[in-house]
Amino acid sequence: KIGMDLTKVVLPTFILERRSLLEMYADYFAHPDMFVRIADQATEQDRMVQVVKWYLCSYHAGRKSTVAKKPYNPILGEIFQCYWDLQRTDNEETEQSLVVDGPVPWCHGNQLTFIAEQVSHHPP
Repeated sequence: KIGMDLTKVVLPTFILERRSLLEMYADYFAHPDMFVRIADQATEQDRMVQVVKWYLCSYHAGRKSTVAKKPYNPILGEIFQCYWDLQRTDNEETEQSLVVDGPVPWCHGNQLTFIAEQVSHHPP
């Protein structure tokens, strides 16, 4: 109807992405090697250039479908966690050691870990 409140419109499920928004955030780490290189840069300018490279590559990698779809809204308390194995350089030791001072006890030194949690219905 004309003049209808659009916040009350129910969308059919076929136009929704089959993943939660928290899972879609992980698409930004499609190139984890580029993300961890940010801290290796010597100057602020080099770090910013690396951030832009990482962002543009991750944005392109995250778009797999031809049509953009709205993801499902995460529910309160929903947690999404994943990790990526990073390639080792020649001078690194070959055994996998756990990171004892990190936020995740099962994470190895050659892994990038992503954890997302929905903690508020309407974040500030």
